[in-house]
Amino acid sequence: MGRKLGAELLRLRDASGKTQQQAAGAISATATKVVKMERGWVPMRDP
Repeated sequence: MGRKLGAELLRLRDASGKTQQQAAGAISATATKVVKMERGWVPMRDP
């Protein structure tokens, strides 16, 4: 499930033309965290 959600996040980010750094800034995270989320390596939580 996490990988599917991550793949969808990646697809949406690419479609919007945003970089990982820009996406990270939008959610107050690091670019590394965005990479891990897109690959399904970390659980996603609502802050």
